[in-house]
Amino acid sequence: MQLTQSHLDLLVCPVCRGALVLRAGAVDCLVCDRSYPVEDGLPILLAARALQPDSSKSVSGTS
Repeated sequence: MQLTQSHLDLLVCPVCRGALVLRAGAVDCLVCDRSYPVEDGLPILLAARALQPDSSKSVSGTS
């Protein structure tokens, strides 16, 4: 099964509870701008795996 926007309408960002959208192989939060990877068609909605658009480091790894 392929991940679609209708699937994401049932989920929220684990950090801020914002709405999620599917973009270029990732799931992006419309509120906090974190980006979550999609692996094998499944969004990995773990705060430790989130990326911010201005950084290539995970959110948990920044100070």
